[in-house]
Parts: sequence; structure tokens; C-alpha cells
Amino acid sequence: MANLAQFTLGWQAEVPQGAGSRHQHHAMELVYHQIGAGTVLTDTYGNLRFNDSEIQITPIGEYHRQNQQTDGIDCCILFTAHRQLTRRINHACSYPVTPNHYPATELKALSTLPKPQTAQEQQIADHRLTAALLEILRLGQRFEPRNQPITRRQEMADMAHSYLRTHWREIQQLQQVANALDISLDYLRHVYREHYDMTIYQALTELRIEHACDLLLNSQLPLKALPAICGFADVQQFSRRFKQVTGKAPGQYRQNNR
Repeated sequence: MANLAQFTLGWQAEVPQGAGSRHQHHAMELVYHQIGAGTVLTDTYGNLRFNDSEIQITPIGEYHRQNQQTDGIDCCILFTAHRQLTRRINHACSYPVTPNHYPATELKALSTLPKPQTAQEQQIADHRLTAALLEILRLGQRFEPRNQPITRRQEMADMAHSYLRTHWREIQQLQQVANALDISLDYLRHVYREHYDMTIYQALTELRIEHACDLLLNSQLPLKALPAICGFADVQQFSRRFKQVTGKAPGQYRQNNR
């Protein structure tokens, strides 16, 4: 499947010093503690401490209460996740991230995103959230001691995904990714599909289409300029792949979403 997470709702909140109410959500909750320090008391996993620029994820139905030690600002997102993610986020956990860098900047943006009204808006939000979560899992270190260790196969899949996000413009052949990770192409294809439920070629194509969508909505570039910028051989290939991913031709996508 293309997206491993489904965006439900986002919001930002100023959190005053003190203890909040005990509550639960019928979705997974991601909180990016942009500013502030404190603890989150969970029924199952005890206290999880957090500081500035730290992310916490709470599973569906887990009761928890936030105790804010200093005034703070939280960026919150509710989402549901495919089993490929839930098996890796199966308990309350924390991840430190670098402020003003991806994925922190993306989480801030997603927390202000209006609730999607169309299938295309939902697809874009889901894709952005999935990418951010996968990057968090790659960068982060869970503080819960009962974590299962990350296997080499999972590590290779995550490293490949990170390489795609960083180098998608210059990748001409998938062998370049395998060479960068010092593994065989067959092994790369196998572990990536095993952990991401899609081929690595599909993932690369979707990254390029994601960039194309951004250019269509936020630039005045003509359609004929986009294939070269986004890593496609020609207009025909670009249009075909774009419609496969979004369900619309590039021109129609620009017209309907502006």
C-alpha cells in the first residue's frame, strides 16, 4: 500500500504549566512538544519524560495525562496506521528530533492542516504523514526498555528509504541505492518491499510525484518543465505516472486544487 498512515486531525495548543486531564483517543496520537518540558503519565507504560523538540506517540485507547513543568506549545496529530507501522509503534514512546529541520518542520505544518475534504487532499496528507513517521522511526530512539531490537533487514529498509528522500533527484538506477548501502540490488528490493509494503521503485516514483504536486500548486512553471525537474524521462512518462498515483492528469490536478 502507498500510505502506511491515515491523517485524521491536526491542531496546535498552548499548554500552561500544570497537570492536564486524563484522557484517551480512538486513534493514535502524535504530539510534537515544540516548546516545553514535562512528563506524560500512561496507564500501561508509566511516566515518559519530554523536553523541547521531542515527539511522543501514544497508541489507540491508551489513557494518559500530561504534566507540564513549563509553559509549552504542542503540535498534535491524530492518525490511524497500517500494521507495518503499528507493529513498530506498539506502545507509548518518545523520539528526540532536531528543531527547524525535517521531520519537525513537517509535523508543525501537518498540525495546522485543515481536515481533508477530498480524496486527493486525504492522499497527500496521508503521504506526508507516512513519510514523516518513517523518518521519525529511522532517527528516533525509543525510551521504553521493552523494545524489540531493530533487525538488520529493517535497518537496511529504513536506510534505503532515507536515501530515497535525500537523493531522489539524482537517482537514475536503483543500483545506485544498493551501491550506496553496500548491498545487492535483489536484497534491497526484497527488504524494502517486506518493510514498506511497496516496491522501492514505487516509493521513488511517489516521492517524485509528491514534489510535482507541490510545484503544480505552488509555482507557475509550465507542465512541460516538470518532468526534467522531477526526475522523469519525458512528458509522456511523467503524465502516465502522475495519473497512476493521483488519479488525475497533471493539468487537471493543478486546475482542481488551486
